[in-house]
Amino acid sequence: PTRRSSDLVEAPACWTAEDYMRQAVMLHVPGKATRAVIHGGPGYGKSTYAVMTTLGLLRRSGTKWLPLLLSLETWDPSADALPAWLEQRLNRIYESSRLLRPLGESTLLDRLATADGFEPVLILDDFDSLPPSTRKKALQQLAKTVPHDMHLVLLTRDKQSPADFDALP
Repeated sequence: PTRRSSDLVEAPACWTAEDYMRQAVMLHVPGKATRAVIHGGPGYGKSTYAVMTTLGLLRRSGTKWLPLLLSLETWDPSADALPAWLEQRLNRIYESSRLLRPLGESTLLDRLATADGFEPVLILDDFDSLPPSTRKKALQQLAKTVPHDMHLVLLTRDKQSPADFDALP
């Protein structure tokens, strides 16, 4: 869903960490999957946004948010299938994800998306760290792999056209 500035909570000109977290989570509405691409140059605050959104969602009451913050630096879309890479990264960074074993053909990401009572938010930083020749394939894998009812935030320095990200539903 598109959020307008009128939807945001009024905040002072100088934000505390709490103010920042409160604003960062406004993009996410329970039950309505958010797909967002956030881009900007070095030092514009994309990674800060990712961390503050993660912390803000963990502190937000009323919904059992499950923010999953990962850097794409170690993914090679031409060599690694996204489900296997995600499972390896999630198991390494979030050890408790090992308790959610995939069933049959489902992936760990499928299991997280259907975990009872949880609202997962996949926050992927450093899209621009992928080799340019693999970015289109990466977007195709993301579109195919990330469940449509899961929140997805992609952070990048890329100055690609918004249409380049149309593969993400």
